[in-house]
Amino acid sequence: MRRTITIILLFSTIIPVGAGYYENGVRSFNLKEYDEAKINFEKAIEITPKNGNAYFFLGEIERLAGNFEKAIEYYRLAVENQAQKKYYKMAYWNLTLITEQLGNYTEFIKLCKTFWRKAGDKAMKSKAETIINKSIWSDNTDAVEKYNKGMTIKQKDINEAIKYFRDSISLDANFLAPKFEIGLWHYREGRTMDALPYFHEIVTRVPFYGDVHLLLGNIYFYEEKHTAAITHLSHAIDFSLVGENIEYELYVKRGTSYFKLGELESAKKDMIAASKLKPTEIEPLLLLSAINIKLERYDDALKTLTSIEKKRPQDASVLFQIGSIYFRKNDDRYAIYFDRLYSILSSREEKAPEGYRRAMEILAQYHYEKTNFIRAKEVMNFISRENWDNTMRLIAARTAYGLKDYESAIVEYEKIPIGSEDAAFLAAAYLKTGKKEQAFQTVLKYLNDEKFLSLAKNHRGLKSLIDEIEKERVTHSQNQEKK
Repeated sequence: MRRTITIILLFSTIIPVGAGYYENGVRSFNLKEYDEAKINFEKAIEITPKNGNAYFFLGEIERLAGNFEKAIEYYRLAVENQAQKKYYKMAYWNLTLITEQLGNYTEFIKLCKTFWRKAGDKAMKSKAETIINKSIWSDNTDAVEKYNKGMTIKQKDINEAIKYFRDSISLDANFLAPKFEIGLWHYREGRTMDALPYFHEIVTRVPFYGDVHLLLGNIYFYEEKHTAAITHLSHAIDFSLVGENIEYELYVKRGTSYFKLGELESAKKDMIAASKLKPTEIEPLLLLSAINIKLERYDDALKTLTSIEKKRPQDASVLFQIGSIYFRKNDDRYAIYFDRLYSILSSREEKAPEGYRRAMEILAQYHYEKTNFIRAKEVMNFISRENWDNTMRLIAARTAYGLKDYESAIVEYEKIPIGSEDAAFLAAAYLKTGKKEQAFQTVLKYLNDEKFLSLAKNHRGLKSLIDEIEKERVTHSQNQEKK
């Protein structure tokens, strides 16, 4: 007796409790014993929560019972938990059939798009396009006739076609197809603001028309109205039945809009999605690195950028970002990358592009501090003078002084407020250029400044001026005493 109990306990540790519930459920389902099947499938899921096949059968049971909302829930779980191929497809088909029957076209188009993209089922794309076309159509035969005439001639004479489209709308104000054509005509002609009312009317009445959301998203993106751009680009991602190239652009644009609004985590998700669609493209990788820089995840950003640099060593944007990271990390390697950036940009015989101006200012200051005055001057000259601030002018003045170009140093010094140290350089520059009176007035102004005096006394000409002024002071004081 004792031996038998041991054997039973041994087998209970090997065979999982509840094994066979799924198989029993399938058997009961085939026998149309749906209540029993449901119990078994639910128990199977308790043991294996990611049993996609069990979710599919539960969806079938709820569909047959007319519980469509519950069926949709189970079919979704079947898809999400990777039911085997035949059940996966059937779950998607049933999802689309039920949502279409329920008139939930917004969800229906989403499902059609997802199934078309994941399974390559062209029938799903056709079903979605049929629903969209029906939604923008008219029952007015005269309006349709006018519209068709416009469509026939639009390639040859777009202006005449527009007249037909307008006539069509006059016969049926709710006919959206001609409104789309007029909006598209404005859009292609660059009159995007004129296109907006047409496109907005369409998506208000047909919110699942992804291609129109795409056009609206583009308009708002290029107008830099990023909140509106995100709204419509998101709907385009959900509904627009486009290929991977355009899908990639949608994610890049939406991610860029998120980035410009400071929504960095959302931007990051979109750039990762874009990169998966086109792994060889660098644009999403560049924005990912910019996001990581903003988040101060410098090592992550550098890892991405250095991998791009190996493939594109002359890419200005890559060099700029790597240099920017090293600058933020107080690592002098930033100068190497900014120097490479300068060499690439300056070869184009243009002034520094606005986006790179700050990098050039940093590089100019670096070379000045390293007493590489010739290089500092080259870089500063690359920056348009109208963009120079006081810091740049100060560096320019000091660089000119270091190069013994005293006239240029004076010009820059006289444009900005300066401290006692630079006043000493200015006074010396005045003397070097024969402007003794200006030098005298500068020395007189700073005569009680210890820092100025300590610098000036190391310059022979300025020391003579100081001695002369002090001698005059002594003489003046003695004359006052005699009186």
